[in-house]
Amino acid sequence: MRFLITLVTLVSFFQICYADKAVVEDFSDCGTWRQRDRKGNTPGSWFAADQSLGGAPCKARPDGYAGVLHFDMSEKKSVTGFERFKVASAASVFADAIEFSADNCGQDAKVYFILQDSLKKNYYTKPVSLRGNGWQDYILDLNDKTVNGYAKMEQPVRLFRVVFVLNNAKKGILMIDDIALCGDVSRKNVLTVKPVYNGIINKPGDDIVMKYMVRNGQAGAISGKLSLEVYDYSDKPVYKGEKSVNVKGDGVAFAEFAIGKLPIGSYYTKVGISTSRINNEFNGWLAVANANGKRVNSIPMFFGVQDTTSWNCPSENKLHLTWLKALGADIIRFGSTGGRLTAMNNYECLEATRRQVKPILDAGILICLSYIESPPTWVQNKPYFHRRMPDKMPELAEHMRLIGKFTAENPGINYFEWWNEPDIGFLSDTKDNYVKCLKVVYTNLKKENPKLNVTTGGVTIKHPKEKKNFSRDMYWEGKGYFDIACFHAHGSLSNYVERNNMVEKWLKEKNINVPLCNTETGERSGYKVPSIKKQAATLVKKITFARSRHTEFYIWFTLQDYWDMDAKADDSFGLITSDNQPKPSFIAYTNLIKQLANTVPAAPVELDPALQTFHFKDAAGGDVFVCWPDIDGNSVMFSLKTDKPIMISNMFGVEKTLKPLNGIVDIQSMKEPFYLHIPKGAMQGRVSLVKLAKQIFAASGKDAVIDFDINNPWREKITVKISDSDGRQLLTIDLNPGKQVSKQITKKIPANAPMGPLVVNLNVYVQGKGISRRMQLPVSINVAYEVGDNLSTAPAFKVDTLGCVREMTYDPAIPRWRNAEDLSASLKMSVEPKYLNVALDVKDDIHSNKHNGVNLWNGDSVQFAVMSRDGRHTEVTFALTGKGSEVWCHISPAGKYLGRWTVPAKITRHGKSTVYNVKLPLDRLSIKPEPGTPFRFSFLVNEDDGMGRVRWIEHFGGIGFSKNPTEFGWAVIK
Repeated sequence: MRFLITLVTLVSFFQICYADKAVVEDFSDCGTWRQRDRKGNTPGSWFAADQSLGGAPCKARPDGYAGVLHFDMSEKKSVTGFERFKVASAASVFADAIEFSADNCGQDAKVYFILQDSLKKNYYTKPVSLRGNGWQDYILDLNDKTVNGYAKMEQPVRLFRVVFVLNNAKKGILMIDDIALCGDVSRKNVLTVKPVYNGIINKPGDDIVMKYMVRNGQAGAISGKLSLEVYDYSDKPVYKGEKSVNVKGDGVAFAEFAIGKLPIGSYYTKVGISTSRINNEFNGWLAVANANGKRVNSIPMFFGVQDTTSWNCPSENKLHLTWLKALGADIIRFGSTGGRLTAMNNYECLEATRRQVKPILDAGILICLSYIESPPTWVQNKPYFHRRMPDKMPELAEHMRLIGKFTAENPGINYFEWWNEPDIGFLSDTKDNYVKCLKVVYTNLKKENPKLNVTTGGVTIKHPKEKKNFSRDMYWEGKGYFDIACFHAHGSLSNYVERNNMVEKWLKEKNINVPLCNTETGERSGYKVPSIKKQAATLVKKITFARSRHTEFYIWFTLQDYWDMDAKADDSFGLITSDNQPKPSFIAYTNLIKQLANTVPAAPVELDPALQTFHFKDAAGGDVFVCWPDIDGNSVMFSLKTDKPIMISNMFGVEKTLKPLNGIVDIQSMKEPFYLHIPKGAMQGRVSLVKLAKQIFAASGKDAVIDFDINNPWREKITVKISDSDGRQLLTIDLNPGKQVSKQITKKIPANAPMGPLVVNLNVYVQGKGISRRMQLPVSINVAYEVGDNLSTAPAFKVDTLGCVREMTYDPAIPRWRNAEDLSASLKMSVEPKYLNVALDVKDDIHSNKHNGVNLWNGDSVQFAVMSRDGRHTEVTFALTGKGSEVWCHISPAGKYLGRWTVPAKITRHGKSTVYNVKLPLDRLSIKPEPGTPFRFSFLVNEDDGMGRVRWIEHFGGIGFSKNPTEFGWAVIK
């Protein structure tokens, strides 16, 4: 342990640093802290246009960044405080002291910290006076009772908030940096690695250099090895390097890796730091792609993204604008509140907003100004409440007139959204009052700016907390007072399609002829490689579908992860990580904009029944298709008649020209979404030379039956030969012109084949007069769980590995998952004429579920989900509560069977296990008990242990992060 002084001490010429420390904020990510304390602010000033704390470049600091506090004060003594969950979750330390550096920039200022201990109790430190000129180092002893005057904290602690007290300050800045908790620090937190930002996208052909900053929190120097591994999207290693690093005590060092040239794609990285006592690993992402650089699309549907612009500090907004340009975004959703727009009844209040939107508009990017909530006090009679509708109509009219004038004077603010999700908790008022205000809003905005398009509130359409029929009745009763019908839809494509179709149906019923828009739709990526990859494919599918409908604009939620703004929110919706690294979704969106820019929806065309296909026309009249396998992970081979080359592009922009042979182009689909570009008039139809007659489902260790349809589209007799990858001949046939035959072969599935897609590549040779071609035919076999009629002999499916675990809390008092004895599950299924029998044996030492009904999943429980082959999705929760065995349905086709299910269910405790035996009615699941019937399923086990929902363990996916049945596994009835 280092020697600790007993007073708050300014260290001007040397640093007293002898203990371990964890630097919880070095501001190198340019992130913004959220303002909490406000006292003495200039009237009308607001976070973050006038006041903010966030990172910014600073050459005077070792890592090149520092925290900058912008303030605008009007009283002699002012207070402003900030917190950031990314910092609060960075490290917990058995702390003796706090260290930091600061430059008061000539201000008379003090700073104090609020710590949170392991019991969630807040602990206030003594204020530290900032003195002197330039950067100074400070240390605050937490053990000195004369300093803090509070009872001893329950260690370990986290940094919860930073509060600045300013005397006689007006408008200005001060700087702070390298805030550290000192004391007993874990090995993981004492030696850390961060990526050094050097642009969001690497250009194809450039020599890529990855730079990392290593920070040493020990007093003594550390020597070790820094390693970097880079993997492509298919998990193939493409680079491996190692560097020796020497980091002085309480210092930083930098290391560079010359990776060289990489082809277009999304890559993930593993960065390891190792010494004789420490071995840490950190994951990240890099992109190689052709950035758009600016807007390339000029017609609806406009491609957009939400950024937290009004929350961001100036340097973060400046950085984000470079990302928006690289993406080629058409539009952003600029969320603001009524109090921020016009806190007082004057036009000057909007000057702060103008400063934030001007760079975006100057870049040619459109804006949807979203009035998310919080009308100012001057438009309310009742005591101020930020989520209630205004009730002073003349004042609301003036409020809207000022905003309408502002939009008219700032061309590019083309859209205005009245309220965020008013159908749920973001509005503490009625639908009638919402519609009443919508009419005033619309009328007075239009008076000042007739060209402004007003959207309804972004309603969720279907939500457990929705005010009954709010969404539908808002559209119906607001008819004539909105130009665009707005809605929100997070999660899977099927979730989006369901809500889109409901809105279209409602509008049609009342003859409301307006386009749709979505101002908030995303998909959590989580923080593991597989789920981050899935986010990219989901993005392409959802945006493609929206583009194919009557959609005015589409906002992906969000540009960057902002979980650091909200405790435990898991807001991993972003295209970019909170460490400023591009997820696959960023590159996928960049390429989608490039591929679909200035296209319009065209008549549906089926290219292959095993593909989802969306058809568009480009500006030159050519055909553009966006396709993906109907079953994730499958691959399809199909052919098109054409005499001109076709361009195919993968999800990230790798393009290849396919030239026709004998008037036909053979196309092998990709497992992820892909694009086809066909010149105007070149497509003459589709043809199937050799194709699968139906999709294949088979259990491991069993024979898969593969049915082929073989077709001869030419005027010459042909011979078709099919062989396996080892060259063994499987089939040879002669086929006359215009004829088609069906053939069948079997393929043994390995006994150890995991559930999921198994692709078998066959070789196809076609010979005839003037005809000679060779193709690779991918045969996708969906390895499934076999559901027999005897539960006792059914195979057990186990979920018992760390890769299946999702931790929900970072409380140091709650032990981490260590092994299968902590939490694991074994599932069996069988079928009988009326029921699907589901049996699970869950290992969990403590059982606790104090919830009921729709909230059963918050305690120890099992969530079980099914999707029938025709796409009907059902999800139920099984739980043992004080009332006994309970089954509750959360998702049901058309909502038909939602609520409590009275079905045969027996849930019991045996030692440290909970045994679930539940019979689910097949008719409610839309599953027929016939041999060969496939269906999708997934399950998730929640753990409570009396401390709240702390973790879950999940088979496949599609339940925990988002309701996405395409992530489910397969089962097939024997």
